Amino acid sequence: IMLSGLGCTGTENSLFSCSFSNNVIGLTNCSHSQDAGVACSTTCSTGSVRLVNGSTISQGRVEVCYDNTWGTICGDTWTINEAVVVCNGLGYYGSNFGSQIVYFGQGIGMILLSGVTCNGNEASL
Repeated sequence: IMLSGLGCTGTENSLFSCSFSNNVIGLTNCSHSQDAGVACSTTCSTGSVRLVNGSTISQGRVEVCYDNTWGTICGDTWTINEAVVVCNGLGYYGSNFGSQIVYFGQGIGMILLSGVTCNGNEASL
């Protein structure tokens, strides 16, 4: 267990920005029966991005939200550059895979974006 006694206000960008017991990482009296968990909000708000149908939370078909509706992105120009922007925007570091084919299954609903082109250093799609 790395952190214990966390004191967050909810405005921090990282758990390491919160206060924690002893202010020493790894020094704790906790056991794994006290491991923390979360259920994050999946509210659809315009501009939100999510990954769907992957075998882990860090992979999947890219979906975007527009006007309270989730939709897909046409992969006609999709490259590793766009994949890096999505992964970085979701809090991951880079990407080692970007696919133009239906690798993670077909979506339902509208195709909201097509012809997306990034150079890899944008903050979001």
